[in-house]
Amino acid sequence: MTKTSLMDEKTFPDPEALESDALKKVSSINPFFRDQRRREAAEMLLKASNLYKMTKRYEDCARCMISAANLYEQAGDDFEASHIYIDAARLVKVKQNDKRTVMMLYQKHLELGEARSLGEIYSEIGEYLKVMGDYDKAIYYFVEAIDHLVANGRKYSVNKCYDNLCRMYIHTNKFDQAGEALIKMAENIKIKRDTFILTAIMSFALHDTVYAKEVLDNNIDVLNHTDAKFLQECIMFTASRDCESLKQLFSEYNFRFKVKQEHNKIVNEFRKLFSQTGENNTVEIDEEDLT
Repeated sequence: MTKTSLMDEKTFPDPEALESDALKKVSSINPFFRDQRRREAAEMLLKASNLYKMTKRYEDCARCMISAANLYEQAGDDFEASHIYIDAARLVKVKQNDKRTVMMLYQKHLELGEARSLGEIYSEIGEYLKVMGDYDKAIYYFVEAIDHLVANGRKYSVNKCYDNLCRMYIHTNKFDQAGEALIKMAENIKIKRDTFILTAIMSFALHDTVYAKEVLDNNIDVLNHTDAKFLQECIMFTASRDCESLKQLFSEYNFRFKVKQEHNKIVNEFRKLFSQTGENNTVEIDEEDLT
């Protein structure tokens, strides 16, 4: 055997043997130094997981990570366990996308992790569930994230959560809740704050014109004259179901720099109100990130 192969063998041990030795270490019935053996076995499993990852054996890698986290938790090392659980969740999410396992690992981190970091983790879970199309659960986690992030003064992260909530509410036609999310975003932002308020009031008008008028009156100083006049007429024509006047109003108003692309469905819901033919009345607006 050459010197190079000996070095390689020493540098890259067999992960399967390492995993097996770790499991043997904790299977002993000896009651003494049990927690110490658990920690030592956990370290061995983490080394095995890294070796598995190097060879792209991601299922084996995740298994070792989860086993290591369990051992640290049993040994009372919650901090160490929580970090391994979250790393395992992110690995499984990307490489295996086993939703049940991912959520189990996230929950373990939430149980053991530090309170100050929970807001970002709740938000991360919400993002994952949103991508998976599970909007009801995603909304729950974003709301939980906001509570923790507000307590820690994380305004930018709070607005990201409200932005996600707004998109999901719009996607599921919950326009009143979308409007509330937009108002909350406007409270935390100075640049183009008026655009969020305008879109929010339009969203309210689809659901409750009386409440939309109340919100408009409370925010009239934030809006320029053109936008305020447009909203007043939009609310009035929607309340009276004056489709022709509403159609004329929307045809004359420039939405391009007023409504973000992801909020465009609100505009198109109004267009459905005054659509008298089968023609396509949807409006396309260039996307602009205002958060």
